Amino acid sequence: MPQAHQINEDSLRLRKLKQKQRLILTRKKIGAFCSYVFRWEQQRLHDKWHEFADKHARALIFAPQLHGKTTQMSLVRPLFRLGQNPNRLLKIVSCNDDKAVDILGAIAKTIEFNRRLNEVFPDLQPAERGTWTKHQITVKRDSSSLIDASIEALGILSTAGGDRATDLMFDDPVDFRNSILQPSLRKMVKRSYTATWLGLLVKGGRVTYICNAWHYDDLTHDLKNKPNFHYNILNHAISEDFSHIEEWMGSRRPKRVRRLPLWEKQWPKKRLIHEAFEERGSLDFNRAFRHLAMESKMFPFTRGLQESTINMEEDSELVDLKPSPDFPRFTGMDLGSARKGGAQTAIFTLALDPATLTRWPTDIRVGHWSGPDSARELLAVYKKEQPFAIFVENNAYQGTLAEWIEEIEGGMELPIFGFYTGSQKFDLEMGLPGVALQMEKKLWKVPNFGHGPSCQCAVCQWREELANHPIGSRDLVMAMWLADRACKREGEEPSIRFIGGSEEEEDEEVLERAF
Repeated sequence: MPQAHQINEDSLRLRKLKQKQRLILTRKKIGAFCSYVFRWEQQRLHDKWHEFADKHARALIFAPQLHGKTTQMSLVRPLFRLGQNPNRLLKIVSCNDDKAVDILGAIAKTIEFNRRLNEVFPDLQPAERGTWTKHQITVKRDSSSLIDASIEALGILSTAGGDRATDLMFDDPVDFRNSILQPSLRKMVKRSYTATWLGLLVKGGRVTYICNAWHYDDLTHDLKNKPNFHYNILNHAISEDFSHIEEWMGSRRPKRVRRLPLWEKQWPKKRLIHEAFEERGSLDFNRAFRHLAMESKMFPFTRGLQESTINMEEDSELVDLKPSPDFPRFTGMDLGSARKGGAQTAIFTLALDPATLTRWPTDIRVGHWSGPDSARELLAVYKKEQPFAIFVENNAYQGTLAEWIEEIEGGMELPIFGFYTGSQKFDLEMGLPGVALQMEKKLWKVPNFGHGPSCQCAVCQWREELANHPIGSRDLVMAMWLADRACKREGEEPSIRFIGGSEEEEDEEVLERAF
């Protein structure tokens, strides 16, 4: 028994010694800190980000989207820096206040409730006197002369509450809204960076800036291309064959680059191809995962929206545009249910002024409808608008749509035309660029009801799709284009027709198809 008791005591002392050694390592190495406190499996690219930020006082890091930028550089890193030195003053700067609040909320909860963090840095605790809000938190520290919060998190265009910062941590401060959707904000973001944020940095302070690419003329690319900002630059990008991550230093990609492994558990090659590249398209994938910035000309509807927009009262409706009831109507339907990725089904009807060729939207509807419900919505549009032609993208789902309509309301004839889209939607004359040119020539009436940015009414969704195209959803844009094609038809016979008549006729042929 005494010998067994001695063995147990030795085993306990050994475990305590190993734990003590592990905590010592965890306090020194941020990778070990992340693995222990959060139980995450650190990837090589994550270690590279921290090594680069440790080495350089001004570190600009281009990293693939959805690869842990925020968790590593805006959650783990601030906690580690404060744990090592609670007197540091950190500013976390994101694209907007909401994202900054989410980041700081995660930091605050970790300090309050993470037992392993308390083991590594037992003194990292909320201060007895000090702020603990959604934008600022203060931890216990040695210096009583410090007034600023330990961490402050804000959007890039906000004004900081404190006067000083030992660490500026920029986490995707540039986004779609402030770089592309609202080009006027690009100058404001640049001005805010230099006038608001850099002015807070104390002598010897450090700046980390981790990001995706957006626009060639935004803040990120000024920092990348202008030497007066004195940034060291690290690039991690998905390779052309999706097999690995490429690494290089500096603003230009050299011929030879280093190879890092993919994050296989989160982003294996198959997922990169199917969920990122194919669903989002090459333009957005190359921006988000390979850092190829966009130009304004890549967004074909930007100028057209400006030229064709009609500002209306907030409580207005499409009927308030008041197109002539004599204008012929044409409808396009994009069958989102036939595609993967949670796409919506969209139905777009326009009225065409024969004299000026101006397009007036008269009915726009979109939703995650079942197949029969999509058919009911189309029938409702037909009864309300009486379009001369209905263009539906010609795919396998189209025949099923025909059967549903026949079941719901047999005996009604609808002028439905199946239309193969293919590459025509990108043809200069026939496709979306042609519609964009129509808008630039003010041949469309595009209402703006002044709803807020979070509004999901059909008109606001349509405007958002136009502004964002080719990024994001395209359901209403495609339905709009099909309606535009419908009004350009030249006497084709409908490729799907619903025949009305006697039961004998219906028995012979209810549904006629010509593909």
